[in-house]
Amino acid sequence: MRLLYAAAWLYWIIVGAWNATLPQMSSSWSPASPQSRPLALSCRQDLVFSLDEFCQVNLSPQQVLLGGDGNTDWSRLQVIVNDRNPFNSNVVDGAGRFAYLVRDNLNGNIICQSTLLAEDKAKPLIKSTDWDLKTTEWLCFDIDSILNVPASWHDPNYKYYTGQAVFADNCGRVLNFKVKDEVVVGDCDSSFFVKIYRNFSVEDLAGNRRDTTQLIVLLRPDWKKLIYPRDTAIHSCIPEGIRTPMLYPFWINGVGDTTIFNHEYCSLTIQREVSEILICRRGRKVVQTLKIFDWCAGQIVHTDTTLIKIGDLEAPVISKPSKPIVVSTQPMDCTASIPITPDQLQRSYQIGFSDCDAVQLTVKVKSYVFRPSVGDSVWRDAVYPISNGVMGSVPVGKHRFIFYASDPCFNSRTDSLELQVKDKIAPQMRCDNTIRVSISNGYDRLTVADIDEGSTDNCALLSLKVRRVIPTSCTVNFDDNLNGVIDTSDAVTLENGIFYTLPADRVEFFCCDVGTKVRVELIGRDAAGNISRCWMDVTVEDKTLLQCAVPADTSTLCSDINLSNFNNYGAARVLNDPCGLLSLVALPTLDKRNNCGVGTITRRWQVVRNLGKPNEQRSPECYQVITVSAIRDYTIRFPRDTSRPLFANPTRQHLVAPGKWLQYSGFQRY
Repeated sequence: MRLLYAAAWLYWIIVGAWNATLPQMSSSWSPASPQSRPLALSCRQDLVFSLDEFCQVNLSPQQVLLGGDGNTDWSRLQVIVNDRNPFNSNVVDGAGRFAYLVRDNLNGNIICQSTLLAEDKAKPLIKSTDWDLKTTEWLCFDIDSILNVPASWHDPNYKYYTGQAVFADNCGRVLNFKVKDEVVVGDCDSSFFVKIYRNFSVEDLAGNRRDTTQLIVLLRPDWKKLIYPRDTAIHSCIPEGIRTPMLYPFWINGVGDTTIFNHEYCSLTIQREVSEILICRRGRKVVQTLKIFDWCAGQIVHTDTTLIKIGDLEAPVISKPSKPIVVSTQPMDCTASIPITPDQLQRSYQIGFSDCDAVQLTVKVKSYVFRPSVGDSVWRDAVYPISNGVMGSVPVGKHRFIFYASDPCFNSRTDSLELQVKDKIAPQMRCDNTIRVSISNGYDRLTVADIDEGSTDNCALLSLKVRRVIPTSCTVNFDDNLNGVIDTSDAVTLENGIFYTLPADRVEFFCCDVGTKVRVELIGRDAAGNISRCWMDVTVEDKTLLQCAVPADTSTLCSDINLSNFNNYGAARVLNDPCGLLSLVALPTLDKRNNCGVGTITRRWQVVRNLGKPNEQRSPECYQVITVSAIRDYTIRFPRDTSRPLFANPTRQHLVAPGKWLQYSGFQRY
């Protein structure tokens, strides 16, 4: 500031200002003598000017002087203002009251001097707004990140930055900057959900204010733009321990953030329904249905379905032996029958199939075939017959078995293994798995012929035997030594903790088997000593005829004292119940006697199998009819004649015959 005033002093000396000190607002200047005034002019008093956009006022002699006419040479006059900037003499810089003088440059005389007031009346200018450049579509749930959040209007790096207004003041003074948000909520007929009117205001030091308003529109989210969950798969061998995930759709807003739609948003709400379908015995398919309800539309506007699979979702693992496998041919035709079920492959050739559940296996074969015309061998696709899990007619030589292993959940894997066919095979067994055993007299049996459905061996089938599992409930029927338990001293065998009858030509069934499934095995042995077997679960049923024996129909008189208890006329019973599984049920008695006790009494019963169970069976009604007759043979005896004195009011005792009472009513006379 000192340098500025020093420069001002120098300026006044150079331009030939008066030799007095630099004019100040409080200074008293001496005007020029009348003799030196070339012009009849005077300074205007109480001048007030408004600063322009550059915070300046450019003064001309005409603006500050009184007097003059068309002959006045204004160009010889110079206005000099004592303000903050001495280098632009006729320009007022900034607001305030300043001294000025008018000098005649022709002779250097001072025409006049006075003061003026410069005021800042210009409002701050809106230098720029950048919200028109923002094309982001805001949704209703973005409001918490925008409304009254300072970062949304002053931090361009903020995700939810909506824009700002930049102001400038002509005098470059400090601005009082304010932002205020006002919210208008739309209704269902509006094209918007919320409008935010953001008012930017600034005020300079002179109290001039400028406002501008930004409109921020937040729309209702469009359910059509929801990103719905995809079908989901969760692998687990213990799916019951896996909690079903709750999958909801989501929106991606204009800045890339996601909003999960799991409750009500802006007139939209969501309802989740789940239904489960059991699969693979342990897994489940969960069908998740999401229904979107629009409160403005008053209805469900969209339904989406997601499938969530939880269970065995990975392909079976196939393990193979490190050494080549040798399989025996059949003795007669030199072909092999190769079992191709997972269990048999594991047991026979250590080809393992591990999975959460049982493995289903499909096998294709390539055989190494010799070509006589060329003299070499090549691998070719081969098709051999398959029966009961056994591939037959496989010729001698090398074969490449291609395994397509799948599980009940349709997971699959493919692998291959070479094996060589030699002579080793067991009989092919076939069991009838549709047999039902009916216990009609407490006993039934199945023979080998009943069970066998054509078991064969290409060499020679030596024998077929049958055996059954012995449950603990049937111990008494197979306890040959009568010691109360089944042990190896009886005609049984113990395998894997399960007792079986010894293989024989037949197996027997008893009342203890009724209502159960009994595992029966058919065992075949060929001439080479190879043994094979098949099995089935036989359902044992009680087919005893439902009959009841009832007392014979009878007749009696209405005076029979036995009528007080109908059981006096005999009891019904089950006619044939060897297994003790039937029940005799008494039905309501039909009593058709009249007021005299004459008529018929029908006692009813039924024989019931599986009483009280869903598969309950009842016999036709069996009944006893008791006919009750009236008494027709009787004699009426009257008392003898007699006489008595006449009484005005006879009593009962007066009207009695010897040894008899007479009945009377009122004043009847007898």
